[in-house]
Amino acid sequence: MHKHLATEHPDLVEISSAGRSSYSVKCPLCDDVYRQAIKRGHPDASFIQEFEDEIRLVGTDILVQHLIGEHPNEVGYDGGGDVRE
Repeated sequence: MHKHLATEHPDLVEISSAGRSSYSVKCPLCDDVYRQAIKRGHPDASFIQEFEDEIRLVGTDILVQHLIGEHPNEVGYDGGGDVRE
């Protein structure tokens, strides 16, 4: 599911390289925003470009966890590990 979200809906995770690089995700149900700085081990201008897919996967994971935790009924989560269709 995460790969699908990151690949087919890249707009769910906004990546900013202005100033300190960060990514953010906004809940489409309640508009809560989670923003996190992107930590990198060494200064490399191409870091974001090289790891963009992985950054998007992390962002979509945070969104999925938020949806399950805060909006289980709206997303069809029954609390038993299954997502209803």
